[in-house]
Amino acid sequence: MALARERWTLASGEASPRPARRSSVLCGSTNGRADVTVEVYVHPDGDDSATGMPEAPLRTVVAGVSAVAAGGIVNLQGGTFYGDVEIVDINPTSFPVVIRSAPGEHAVLESSRPEFRGSTPNHAWRALGTEGEYVSVKPIPEANPTENRVRGAFVDRHPYTRLISYARVEDLRATGETFPKLVEGDPGFEDANPTTKPFRRPWVYMGPGIWLDAEAHVHIRLSHTHNHIASWPDYHGETDPRRLRIAISPRLATVLTLRRCSNIEIRDLELRYGGERTVAIRACSNILFDHVNVKAASQAIRLDKDGDSFEGCDTITLRDCRLDGGIPTWYFRSDRKDNYVILHEDGTREDTTSAPRRPVSASPATTRSPSPT
Repeated sequence: MALARERWTLASGEASPRPARRSSVLCGSTNGRADVTVEVYVHPDGDDSATGMPEAPLRTVVAGVSAVAAGGIVNLQGGTFYGDVEIVDINPTSFPVVIRSAPGEHAVLESSRPEFRGSTPNHAWRALGTEGEYVSVKPIPEANPTENRVRGAFVDRHPYTRLISYARVEDLRATGETFPKLVEGDPGFEDANPTTKPFRRPWVYMGPGIWLDAEAHVHIRLSHTHNHIASWPDYHGETDPRRLRIAISPRLATVLTLRRCSNIEIRDLELRYGGERTVAIRACSNILFDHVNVKAASQAIRLDKDGDSFEGCDTITLRDCRLDGGIPTWYFRSDRKDNYVILHEDGTREDTTSAPRRPVSASPATTRSPSPT
């Protein structure tokens, strides 16, 4: 199957894939000086050979940035721009490159697989014999099964909620939702996770999630949870993924990457999903995010050097932004950490590091700590 996800990369000096005619406007620069600068328009259904005028917009963010590489405004008209956007070596001097939603409109940059996020019912999943488990009909060709990682989220759930990425299919398929310490002789010891000797932990279902198999097929389970903890709602939603829109992203999918750039402003946009990170900023300076809503992958924004360079990032500013990690209310820190403290309803604290092991029949409220991270 051909890749459905487009990747657009712009490096300094590349020619714009369209005629040079653009609209000019009078704008206030960041230092308060009025400058005449370039303004272009981009729409998901545009054409990169168009003029970039409001009535003839470009199609890709990269084409828009190419048109204003020396400084100017890229107006993203309402809609969702799918694919990974990578901008390299853009360093305007007199006026920044501003990428924003067009005035009065709401634009979204998104990186996710199209077959899972479309209209419902969809045919991207088929049921397996295991109760509640489904598998993608086709593999994800750009996913790496050796890393065993894909990322997912509910598209239409409010608030924004991610799917759990399971490292082991035994956890995805588990019937239990708690994980007391088990020693030899306890019920379930022989079938438990064997990697934590001298004691073992049972396999545990932590809530709706996904797992990538060796053939790059995505497995998904949306079974309900039963934690019964006040103020931390369980999952009681749809269990058939064919009736939901799901955002599935390979680990390396990144919504926006800036490399060796400076004087760029991202304004009034929504950036969502991706794999390991939603935004990657590498060896950049003077980057402004203003009124940007990030529905994050594992990491919302990652600052780093570029390749073997020792140069990192400098003056990266977030102003009036929202970074939403999408952590499910049924997913707990204690699902990932062996040592944690339980705060009981009477106000007493219990350190499980030294606490006696709990029987398998212990209630979820006493075996999971309500402190999702």
